Amino acid sequence: MPQATQNDQFATPCHQKCFAQILARHKCTPGACRICRLLQNDADNEESLTNAAEKGFAYCLASLIDAGVAPDVADARGLSPLHHAAGNGRTACVELLLAAGADPNRANHAAGLTPLHGAALGGHVECLRLLLEKGGDPDRCDNHGLTPLTRAAGKCAECVQVLLDFGADPDADFCGWGPLHVATRSGAPKAVVGALLAAGADPNLPRADGITPLADALRRGRRSAVPLLMRAGATVVGTDRLLLLPRGAANADAWAFADAVAAAGGWAAHVRADRRVWCSYARKCTDGKLVDDVLGLVVDFLVPPGGS
Repeated sequence: MPQATQNDQFATPCHQKCFAQILARHKCTPGACRICRLLQNDADNEESLTNAAEKGFAYCLASLIDAGVAPDVADARGLSPLHHAAGNGRTACVELLLAAGADPNRANHAAGLTPLHGAALGGHVECLRLLLEKGGDPDRCDNHGLTPLTRAAGKCAECVQVLLDFGADPDADFCGWGPLHVATRSGAPKAVVGALLAAGADPNLPRADGITPLADALRRGRRSAVPLLMRAGATVVGTDRLLLLPRGAANADAWAFADAVAAAGGWAAHVRADRRVWCSYARKCTDGKLVDDVLGLVVDFLVPPGGS
């Protein structure tokens, strides 16, 4: 029998005794414990393996695997125990299943989802890391054309960074929506947009309908994303017809920043003007005691080029 883990609340002597009886095909007293109720009426223990993986019963899972239950058996939707464990953030169960030979790239027949998609969508960073370390494909797309990175880009900066560290393509787009489009459209944390751009995502890559990440950020009022995109080279006007996008109270702040850049004559001119303003402010704060070169270094260290 596997050793009990510190965080496995079901690895008690009582539960271990129940497992020994179940695995030997003996009957416990009906309803004697939660594990018995979990596993009852499952003649081959395959459903039990899925239930244990989904609920995080690591000791149950290890016992069933030791008893010879296949780690990759799928349920009616084509989801394996690894899908259930990864999608629910059951790190210990993911580790057990991978060690037993579960396939990290197995896709279910309904949606083409791999365990990586589930972990990315749920924001389960450690599960994601384990899957990638065991050969999970960060660029595998589901039936909707979405990669794990695209699934994660809507909310989880840590997941995005882990996927990029393992070589995920920041511009992977099989459905007209890349990770950067999802991040700007959904209002993802600033760190998500920054990580994608730092990894080389194209800020001018249009969606299938011609909308660029910058156009979407302006239309939806994603103010924090606008300077990041412009700093990376996103165009203020051009093929995305930014001037035709609707304006209102919800996106006024984002548009005000874009208008200031346009009024300055473009991003480079805006950066120079913004830097002069900050240098002037720093000079006043220090009573003019710092020379211009030192003031410039201070401003460059404290203020992102063009503002934030």
